[in-house]
Order: sequence, then C-alpha cells, then structure tokens
Amino acid sequence: MPSGSSHLWITIQTGEELSTARRFECKFGRLLLIMLDMIDVSALLEREGGLLLARNHRPLKSSLSRWVQKGVLARPMRGVYAHPTLRFEDRVAAVDARIPGGVVSGEAAIALTLHPEKRPEVIEVCTPTHRMPQRGYRFIERKVPAEYVSNGVMHPVMCAVDKAKDDAGWIDELVRDYRVGPQRFAEALLATPCRAGNVARKKRVRRTRTRPYSELERLCHDEFDRHRIRGWVANKTVYCNGRRYELDIAFEKERLAIELDGYKYHSDPGAFEADRIRQNDLVSAGWTVIRLTWSMMCDTEYAINTVKSELQRLRRGQPKAAKLESASLRQLLRRLRFS
Repeated sequence: MPSGSSHLWITIQTGEELSTARRFECKFGRLLLIMLDMIDVSALLEREGGLLLARNHRPLKSSLSRWVQKGVLARPMRGVYAHPTLRFEDRVAAVDARIPGGVVSGEAAIALTLHPEKRPEVIEVCTPTHRMPQRGYRFIERKVPAEYVSNGVMHPVMCAVDKAKDDAGWIDELVRDYRVGPQRFAEALLATPCRAGNVARKKRVRRTRTRPYSELERLCHDEFDRHRIRGWVANKTVYCNGRRYELDIAFEKERLAIELDGYKYHSDPGAFEADRIRQNDLVSAGWTVIRLTWSMMCDTEYAINTVKSELQRLRRGQPKAAKLESASLRQLLRRLRFS
C-alpha cells in the first residue's frame, strides 16, 4: 500500500451498498480496496431493514464507529447502528435485534399499543438475565409470562398492573376507554406472584371490581364502602331526553345521582356547557343530583353526611321542596274549614 494513502483495507463481499470498487492481487489473497466515501450507507441500511448489527458486519467495525462520529449513523444500543435521525421505532427494534427474550414494558409498551403520541425518553425492557445499563434504556431482570407478550411488547393489562404499585391510572383508563373487565387485572396479578409492591397492586386491583374510571371515583368508592353506604352502582348508563349519560354513581331505587367533578375535565368551556345540559336533563327525568369535587371528598365528613342525609330524605319519601311556613299553613287550614 503506498505511503500516506487514506485507503481502507478490508475483506468483504461486494453488495448493493458498494457504489464502486477496485480489485487486485497480493500475497495475502484477493482483497477489496474501498474508499470510505464509496460505500452507500443508506442502501446498506435499507438492505438490512434499517438496523446494522456489528456482529453481522465485523469487517466494517472500525468504519461503523467512524460513521457514528461523523454523524452518518447513530448507535441506539451497543452493537446496533441506525439512521442518524434516530426514531423511537428504531430504538425498540434494537431491543428485538440485540436482546434475545427482551420484552418492552412500561411507558414504551403503552406508547406502542395505546398512545403512540406518548413516547418516553427511556425505554424499559424486561430481560431474562442481568444486563449492564445503557443510555436510553432501563433493564429489569424479570421473566414475563408468555401470554402477556406479543411481538416482544408487554400487554397493556400487565403494564397497568405493574404500574398499580404507584397508581391505578392505566387500569382506570383500560376500564373506562376499552371496557376491560376486573377479572383480567386479577389474572395478571396472579400470574406474577411474590413481587415487591404486590400488596399495593392487590388493593388497587380489588377496587376495580366496582369499575371506577378515575382516582376521584376510587376515593369515593372507598369511602362509601368504609361508611357502609349500600345500594349504589358506578357509571350507570341512563337515557334522558333522547341523550345517553353515564352517572358516576347512581342509587337507582332512590334516583339519586352522585356526580364527581374533576377540575381537569370541567375546566374546558365545552365540557362545562355539556355538563349543565346533562344536569338539566337528569333533573327533568326525576333524578336528584349531588355534585362532589376532590376537595369535598377529602373532607370525608361533609361528603358522607351530605349523601346520607339525601338518601334518608328520599327513602322517607319527603318532598324536596321546603315545608310551608306555619303561618301560611294555618291560613290554608282556616279557609278549608269555613269553605
């Protein structure tokens, strides 16, 4: 090789990624002389499905590192190279290509199954063996039951049960938006026994039997059970004036509706107007409506006493209007006596 040459000597088979090449003989056998700028990296990536694995391109090992430094490639994971505009999908594909038995879980699994717009910075991966930390990934040594894995991604039900260690937000979303039954969460919890945090998970999964749609509803259901308030059903569907509504909590026999108002939802002007129409329809259909906010539910005594008092009034059959004043009542009786 001439002195001062910047040529790279490697042994490699020609393919679509090579734009030009020159061959010659030497005592070490047939070699291919390639200039770095003569390799079409885009074509190489396309041929390999968007990812280059170092183990499949050992002759290009030093070149791959150099291309990363020059910004021609990106390295989402050790031994894996992708297009410099690294996408979330490329980072997920790197898990499947590099980690046998790896299962994408947590927020990344939810992004792939339910919320593609919510892509986390760190991808959580369950692995059968211990792995060293890598930037952009969080590895958890854990075996996930096969029935809760699809194409290397954890099922949303199992993700929700996992997160129930801290809060039940994903469980409530699956119940509310996807009509997932309480039994599904109980089965997922039983499939992963002896885990840290299962006590908290069990408590939140058990509460799902009353089908709450939010944390506020869970709090209300807990307080109703604690104070032994019976005869209610959550998220009851009713029809009023040709419109369909779901009552947060309904006492069907007494026709008492408990509406739980969260600030996030009711701060929207459109939702506010729709809520006023909803209440008018319910009242016109004979329902008594009590509205409770998060602050009211935190004042447990006020919330429970309000509900109990209204239930007692309705169960006694007393009219809702205030009683006539005693003077007016006496005048009415006098007129009836002399009529």
